Amino acid sequence: MCGTSLKSPELWDKLVATNGAGLTEAEQKQILEELNKERAHRLKTQQELHRKRNEVNREEEMIRKREQKVKEEQITAELEERQQRRKEELKIWLDKKETENRERLARERAQIRALQDAERVKKEREKERQELFDKEREARLRRAARQQANQRLRLEQSQIEYGSGRATSLSLSGGSTPVLPTTPDLEVRQVHHHVHYHHGLDAETLELSAEEKLRIEIESEAAIIGDECRTRPVAKEDYLVPLPRQDMVKAEAP
Repeated sequence: MCGTSLKSPELWDKLVATNGAGLTEAEQKQILEELNKERAHRLKTQQELHRKRNEVNREEEMIRKREQKVKEEQITAELEERQQRRKEELKIWLDKKETENRERLARERAQIRALQDAERVKKEREKERQELFDKEREARLRRAARQQANQRLRLEQSQIEYGSGRATSLSLSGGSTPVLPTTPDLEVRQVHHHVHYHHGLDAETLELSAEEKLRIEIESEAAIIGDECRTRPVAKEDYLVPLPRQDMVKAEAP
């Protein structure tokens, strides 16, 4: 019973010495009252300790809850900030893609317009070249028609002169062989490399010598080439002379 706060230590010493046998009823009652008071005091002390401990625990719990709440709010704020940042990044990415798509579409439209313009310019140039070619061809046809008309006129005049000259030649030579005029204004037609003179209204075909045929062919080809040269630019190949082949040079060497 040591360490107790009893008010009658002598009574407790007597209780210990006699082992409870020498106590009167009043002393036993007093000891029971003091024990009850001591028990009540200890119970009160324990309750107070429990209360204080509960208060401390409650405060700690409140602190923990506050910290947890702060932590949750911080996590929520971080999540919201992260979501906001992702939204902004997504918006920036979408704006960038939209800009790239607009630029790509603009480039494609520009390329299409450039191709269309090039095609239009090409068609216009082809049309201009065709019109120029048609005008030149029409001019050549008109010039050829004028030349043909002039040749026909000169041919008619030469026929008249040839008719009078033929009669004179026949009378002078005494034969029946016609004499050909030497004028270059006669109409010459070359059909399958056969050259004939035509004198007006379906005149008879005259037999020519090989030398005369060659001369007429050369003059006809020269007239055709001269007409082509007037309408075609001079090319470099016109001045080139073909060189003999190497094997032919070796074969001709002694």
